[in-house]
Parts: sequence; structure tokens; C-alpha cells
Amino acid sequence: MKQELTFKSQARIIRTLGDRLISGEVAAIIELVKNAYDADAKVCYIEINPAKDSLIIKDDGHGMSLLDVQTKWAELGTDNKFRNTVSKSGRTVLGNKGIGRLAAAKLGRYLKIQSTVASDNGLKSITVDGIDWDAFSEKEDTYIDDIKFYVEETLGREVAGTELIVTGLNQDWSKEKLNTLVRELRKLISPISQDDDFDIYLNLDAFTQIFNGFDGSELINGQQTLFSRIEEEAQIDRNKIEPFPLLDACDYTFEAEYSANKLTGTLKINDAKIEHQIEVSIDEDIDLGSGLIQLNIFDRDADSLQNTFVKAGIISKEDKKSLRLQDARRHIDELSGIAIYRNKFRVRPYGDKDADWLNLAERRVQNPSKCLEQKQVSGLIVVDTSEKSGLIERSSREGFEHNDHYNAFKTLLLRALNEVENLRYAHNARTGKNRKHPAAAVKSAFSSLREQADLTKIENFSDEFSEEKKIEFKAAVTEYKTSLDKLIDIIQERQSILEARSTLGFILAEVVHEAKHPTSAVGSNLLSLSKRVRNKWNEDITSNVSEELLQNFSQDIDHISSLESLLKRLDPLINVRRKKSYEFSVYEAVKKSLLLYQDRANRAGVTIHHEKPQDDYQMNGLEVDLSTAIINLIDNSLYWHEQRKIEKPFIKIQYTDDSNALFVSIEDNAGGISEKYKDAIFNVGFTTKEEGAGLGLSIAREALGRAAAYITHQNTDDDNGSIFTIEIRRDV
Repeated sequence: MKQELTFKSQARIIRTLGDRLISGEVAAIIELVKNAYDADAKVCYIEINPAKDSLIIKDDGHGMSLLDVQTKWAELGTDNKFRNTVSKSGRTVLGNKGIGRLAAAKLGRYLKIQSTVASDNGLKSITVDGIDWDAFSEKEDTYIDDIKFYVEETLGREVAGTELIVTGLNQDWSKEKLNTLVRELRKLISPISQDDDFDIYLNLDAFTQIFNGFDGSELINGQQTLFSRIEEEAQIDRNKIEPFPLLDACDYTFEAEYSANKLTGTLKINDAKIEHQIEVSIDEDIDLGSGLIQLNIFDRDADSLQNTFVKAGIISKEDKKSLRLQDARRHIDELSGIAIYRNKFRVRPYGDKDADWLNLAERRVQNPSKCLEQKQVSGLIVVDTSEKSGLIERSSREGFEHNDHYNAFKTLLLRALNEVENLRYAHNARTGKNRKHPAAAVKSAFSSLREQADLTKIENFSDEFSEEKKIEFKAAVTEYKTSLDKLIDIIQERQSILEARSTLGFILAEVVHEAKHPTSAVGSNLLSLSKRVRNKWNEDITSNVSEELLQNFSQDIDHISSLESLLKRLDPLINVRRKKSYEFSVYEAVKKSLLLYQDRANRAGVTIHHEKPQDDYQMNGLEVDLSTAIINLIDNSLYWHEQRKIEKPFIKIQYTDDSNALFVSIEDNAGGISEKYKDAIFNVGFTTKEEGAGLGLSIAREALGRAAAYITHQNTDDDNGSIFTIEIRRDV
């Protein structure tokens, strides 16, 4: 006999949905702010008070009536927003899943709602109370309709709107988490199509230096003086969430429109006042709807950062040299990320600092000199509705489903980004940007010294001389230039010898370790042979003794061959007198350098990835110069792997190239280099090792500089490691 069944849910489904669909407290607040927007609010006010253990979100929207609470708010999965995609005032609603109210459960244990709505008979108010989210997770045999809470009509309040009062906060609000909240709220409303009728205010005044260790107000309003605080009392914009101020001062701006599967836009090189038109498309016959793109791109070298902060009005032109690069880069970091907006609001997590959804880090490893990194780009993209674009938000509200439309969308964007990078790279190559200063870790000291010794400017002084004096003056200058060149050659040769000696010092422990085992075995076997000569072989040598003798000699030969191989690998570093440049295989030179450290890497558990490239890249110079650099880099990496006891440690060497240069990248996960040290790592004497000499990276730069090669450093995108990139020019 058939029986009728209906779905029934235990109460804990409420907590399950809330915990799984809302990633954290910040995401929960964002969802509730979106609800205020859907309610046609002009203002959304947020207040967090740790002393009262409360969080309030209040808006001046159209509010809820008793009937609204009964038939909409208290019923999960309602389709009123799905059916009514436009609010009463004409806004496109942001929520349509019918579960956004569960975000409050992520914030605290208790929820109270006070709401006022306009009716034909004036304002009417209701209060919802008695909601304890923990009750939905206490007992497994408790069903959702067993949990009771209460609603009652109250006296009408003065204005329409809704106030959510959350108490019993689930977690403490740290300074770091509040900074994230401020940043996310700043990113929430699209700067391209900003809605002037919706403002967000965040009150953190209850966080004080005395009780919390920081001033909450300063996270939004900046550091205030006594006078500015007094003047502020009359200002209504205090605590208002404002957009970031640096975007308009970026180095490059890319603005574009796309429709169906085609994108057209303009790259503006702002300081040079140059514009380039870009047009790309995808082969797939997929309609992505229409949308807008704006990318603000920053160069992060010292000069560019100084100019950016001057243009933004943050510092004066006279004070730009006093700008702390660490602080400047941190401010740019806060802006970084490429966000996606739909209906004027951001779709999370696109635009988060750690959301590298376009895989910029992976692309940059392949071509570090050209490809942009995540920290250089602050961008936003406005996409069409899900029906028109095919970009469908996941039920968790955490990004789009990775369907064919999403993959095609990424392909279109990456093709446009590749064109932007090509144009930026070509512009920097023409202008020589970032290639002029030793501080950028590009030129060696000797390259700079040779330029200074050219004396062209001094030669030009002779233009005002008589012909006789001009000839005499130029002859003297030529003689002086010749003497300088010879002196530089002598100093450079001595420098290379000193560097090689220093490098040998780094690997001396490896030599001792590698050599002591075979030499010890040779000594032991020879001692055994001598005893046999004295005690046994005074008689006729039997066949057994002969066989044993041959075995011993065979072992000795193997040990000696091993030692000989090691010494051959060291030979390029020992014979360091400067020779004429010649072509050699880059891969083979790197391979021989790695062999010196293979045993140490094995002992430390460090996996070295070094795949042979398809092309046999050649370098013009001396193999010892490249070997010196590689040895110092590997030694440094292994040192920090050992010191920091990194889990699953690795060193990865990769080769990429373009028409101008070959790039050798040495990447590890040994912890990276702190931001405050990045500008000093190539300086002689700088080291963070307890007993270091501060020579390794300086030696690497100088050795490469002799072959007109460059070395640069960056941390990996997750700051868990370093990437040193050696750029070997093809035109040398």
C-alpha cells in the first residue's frame, strides 16, 4: 500500500545552511547590507560595540510589516525577489535565493528585529524577538517547526526602516578583521556606476586604544587631531565609507566594453599621455552579454610610487623622497584585485586580495618581465544578468559556476590583458623605465663605473678651444680613458677572484662532506691492502686473494672517480682569471651548479625541480659568472629551508624567453623576504642570517652584471617564497 511522504527538516538545517553558505562575519555583513539596498534604503548604518557584545545594522528602507515577517522573512527560500527582480524604486534586487537572512546567524547567537513600514493608516512597527540560533543546533531530534520565536506589533516609530540587533557575538572583532570589513565595504559599490542614493556608514567608535589596543574610528576616518575631532562633530559624513583615493593616479588605465564575444577598449599610458586601441575576441560562439571593464595598473618601483602619491595629492612634490616605500606598497596592496560587479554590487570573492581568479601569479612565473602581478592591478568588471551573460552565481554566493560561459569570459579577459601587457612592455623598453638605476638590481657596479668612465661630457668641453688646444685636450682625455679602462679591468679581475673565493667558502662544507666519504674509504682499503702485502702476499698469491685484490682496487677506482668528478665540477670556480667570452649552454651550467648541492638538498628534504627546456639556450659570457650566481641563490634557499623547517620544501628552476631575452627563474617556498628588507637585499653587507656576511646576493648581481645579465626578486603571490629571475639579454 502506497503511503504519502513529505520532506521534513531538523532544526539544525538552519545552522548548516548559514555556516556553509556564508563564509564568515564579513561576508555576512555584506549580505545584510545588500538586503538594505534591496529594501530601497538610502542609508545603511552599521555599528559594532564590543563592550555591549552587540552588532547593529540599521537602514531607512521600506521596512517589514507583520504580514511580511509571517509570509516572507520566516519562510525560507521564498521566491518574491526571484519573481520581482526590481525593487519598488526601480533598483535591480541583489538577493534571490531566499536565505540571506541566515547571515545574521553567522554574526551572533541572538537576533532582535525592529521594523517600521508605511501603510495607508500611517507608520506601523513590529518587533521580532526570541531568536536564539543555538537552539537550531542543540538536539538532533528537534525539528525546525519546534523552535519558537515571537513577533508583535508595537507603536509606530518615526521613520520607516529596519534595525537588526545581534548580541552574543560569535567571535571577537580584531583590528585585522575590521580592516578587512572596511576594505570590503569600500569595494562593495561599483565606482563605475556608483549609486548616489545609497550610502554606508560604519561606526567603530566603541573600539578604543585603552580597551582594545587600537582606535576603531581611525580605521575609517584616519588619524584625527583634537581640533579635527571637534570640527567633525558637525559633519554628517563622519564614518562614511568612501572609495579609495589612489585609483585616478595610476600609471596605466585600461577601459573597455564587451558585447557577445568581442571586446574593444583603450589603454592609456597616463604620464606619457599615450593611448592604444585594443580589440580582441574569442573563437567560441558564446554570448557573454554586454559589460564594462576598467583596470587601474600601478608600477611598484620607487620613482613610480612617489609620482603616484604626488598625483593623488597625498604627499607634495617636495616631500616625495620621504615617502616610505613599504607604506606606499601596502596602500597599493589594499587596492589590488580585479572585482566583478553585477547590478552595482560586487560579486564575492572577485576583487579580494587573495582571489587570483585570473591566475596572474602562474602567468607571471612564465614571463616575469612582461606579465602583471595581482598586486599591480586594481580593476572592476561590470557583467550582465545571469540570463544574458550565462554567468550564474553559486548558491553559496561565493563566485560563479565554472561553466562554459565562465571559461569563455576568462579567455576573453586574458586575451585583452595580454595585449595590455605587450603594450606596457614595449613602452617600458622604449623609455628604459626601471633599467637605469642600480637600486633596481639591474646593473652591476662595474657597468655603472664604465659608463662614468666614458668621459663624453668632458670631451664636449673642448668645443670652445682653439684647434691646437682641442687636439691636445682630446689626446689627454683619450689617454686618461685608456688608463681608466685598464684599471677597471684589473679591479674587475681581482673582484671576480674575491667573489669566487667567497663562493667557494659557501660550498666548502659541501666539498668536505662529498670528499670525506670516498677518501676515507680509499684510505681504509689501502690500509687493508698493505696488511695483506705484509702478512699474506709474501707467499704465492692464490686465486682467492687475487680476486679480493681486484675487488678492492675496483672500489678504490670508483671512489677516486667520484672525487675527481667533484673537483671537475669545482674547476670553473677555481680557475677564475678573466677569459674571452664564449657561448655555453645555460641549462648545463645550472645543472652542474645544482649537483654541488644535491646531497645537502636530500638531507634537508628539499625537492629540486629542474626540467630540461626544449630549446638549448646559449649564453655569451663566462660560465663561472652564471655558476657563481646560481650557487649563491641555491645556498641561500637551502639555508632558509633548513632554518624555517618548511613543510614540503622545494626549489623550482624554470626557463622562459621572448624575442629580447631568456629568463631563468629560481623559485622556492622558503618563506620569502620581508617587505621592509626588499630594497636592501642586493646591498653589500646586508644580511638577516645570524652569522652571514651579506655578500651572496651582491656577488650574484655583480657576477651576472659582467655578462650584461640582470637579476630581480619578488615574493610569490602568497608571500610564502621567493622568485629570483635572471634576465639574459639576447643582444649581448
